[in-house]
Amino acid sequence: MSFNTGDHVLVKNEDGYWYPGRISSINTSSITVKLENGKTSKVSKDLVHPYDWKIGQRANCNWKLEGTYYWGMISKFLPDGSFWIVYDDGDLEKTTLEHCRCKE
Repeated sequence: MSFNTGDHVLVKNEDGYWYPGRISSINTSSITVKLENGKTSKVSKDLVHPYDWKIGQRANCNWKLEGTYYWGMISKFLPDGSFWIVYDDGDLEKTTLEHCRCKE
């Protein structure tokens, strides 16, 4: 797969989760991604793939920004870039990409 600087991607982190971000630089052996959560990740190209979240996507999100992540399903994207997630226990929360990750 060919990527360009600025592409919206998912990058696999050391914890096994995929995090959304944008490519900030590319070299022959790695890609550097500025993650939505503000961190930077430099990884090999095989740990990057196009951002593809959609309605019905399972995501693991930071509930009420309190530091505990729970699984749920994206139910609706909003024009401001946020989305609604319905957690597995039935709770509903409006959140953003910077507070979520997935297992792919």
